[in-house]
Amino acid sequence: MHIVFITHPAWICSQSMPRFHGMLSEGMLQRGHQVEAWSAPAVLTKGADPQARAFKWKGYFDQFALYPRELKRKVRSVGRDRLFVVTDQALGPWVPSLCNRPHVIHCHDFMAQRSALGEIPENSTGWSGKQYQRLIRRGFRFGQHFVSVSHKSRADLHRFLERQPITSEVVHNGLNSAFEVLPRETAIEDLDGVLQSEQEIGFLLSIGGNQWYKNRIGVIELYRQWCQQTDRPRQLWMIGAEPNAAMRTRAQAIPNGGRVRFLTGLSDDQVRAAYNLASLLVYPSLDEASVGQSPRRWRVERQF
Repeated sequence: MHIVFITHPAWICSQSMPRFHGMLSEGMLQRGHQVEAWSAPAVLTKGADPQARAFKWKGYFDQFALYPRELKRKVRSVGRDRLFVVTDQALGPWVPSLCNRPHVIHCHDFMAQRSALGEIPENSTGWSGKQYQRLIRRGFRFGQHFVSVSHKSRADLHRFLERQPITSEVVHNGLNSAFEVLPRETAIEDLDGVLQSEQEIGFLLSIGGNQWYKNRIGVIELYRQWCQQTDRPRQLWMIGAEPNAAMRTRAQAIPNGGRVRFLTGLSDDQVRAAYNLASLLVYPSLDEASVGQSPRRWRVERQF
């Protein structure tokens, strides 16, 4: 089988989507299928500063004004034996260009859609964001075959489709890296240059980006309150994106000798080692629609 993955452009600098596409692509190659990836090329965004205010609008133009016509032309130029795999429902504006060919659309979470419709007060959406999500929603409604990462996402999908698709299945995500129990010495060695001697006895660990629903401010506040109740608090490691100014300010106000360490750019091996050495894993997400938690629910998992 010849599979064409429809992916986010590399220049949007996503962390999770390239990993997801890589996992799918590698798996299909191992099963003997042919694979290729299509995405919107950089035109106005080529050479532009990603931090500039106009970059977002240039990206919208590249993806939704220029690329659909090119995508439609490419679809027509290839044989009908191709299976088009849209790796994220957020690529919905490209679905009308390929919906008459064999296709499947992967659905992750619908928090952006729900926010745009005013269903999540903690994450208000401006006028342009609402139009963007409307464009996405209008696009993926052309799809007929869907794979959702959870039953929650599947239920949201059906609500937004306003109809029953031909195919709608739930397939939980696999791990995009090999997680395993490591010998303590191996884990310490993998964190050479990161781990300090006093942290070998353990630390609190939280991993995630700066998305609103990850609630990293909540992690720091939870840690601050815990430090007030203990004489010798272990350090909190926060692995992920660079913290913003508010996070850094909160982290400086930890009592009783507690300390927050922000760690970025760790390798998969180092992250795996951190999981092995952590005393406590903290995930205080406000919402994680992809796995179906309730909003504002604190989740604390103990690792022994």
